[in-house]
Amino acid sequence: MCTKCGGPYSYPFPSNRIIGGFEVPPHSRPFQVEVLAGPFLCGGSLISPNYVLTAAHCVKGFEPASVFVVVGEHDITLTGDGEQIFNVLNILINPLYDGNVAYDYSIIRLSLPVVIPTINSFTGIVCLPPDTNEQFVGTNLTVSGWGLFIAGRLNLSPVLKATSMTSISNAQCAQTYGIGIGPYNICALQTGTTTCSGDSGGNQN
Repeated sequence: MCTKCGGPYSYPFPSNRIIGGFEVPPHSRPFQVEVLAGPFLCGGSLISPNYVLTAAHCVKGFEPASVFVVVGEHDITLTGDGEQIFNVLNILINPLYDGNVAYDYSIIRLSLPVVIPTINSFTGIVCLPPDTNEQFVGTNLTVSGWGLFIAGRLNLSPVLKATSMTSISNAQCAQTYGIGIGPYNICALQTGTTTCSGDSGGNQN
């Protein structure tokens, strides 16, 4: 059975407002998940009821038993506000990942499928691009996560934040960020705002 992707996300984007980001309305990005690997927090995207896409560096070196996925999350300091915690059955890391930015993605298989839509409609599947070769240069992207929200301070955001960024070419990305950028990367850049530690593995859409 096919499950419709996307979700009830509809909110205004400040032009320069995660660092420099803004809190999204609770559960307006139902495909966003929280990946807990040992003491580390990352983001991820629910790509089917059984599978989550995240960054390889978030889960590399961890056994499935030490990784948990939280769906329907908004405020990580609260419990009982719609979140569901799932155990992990298996972790598939791209075999070409070498610890740098190349091929930095992995697939997590959940121990049980997420019921979509749930009664509270807090969970949903992310829409994947139909053309896997598209680089989306010049596209306005939304990135989200619970990562650091003030540069230089080790404080995660308690609530899900987002910001708007513009995708750039891989050539411009390599010039800006250094070597290691290839066709497997999609880069984005925006003055005054960025993603940071804790946002890894999250989505751009």
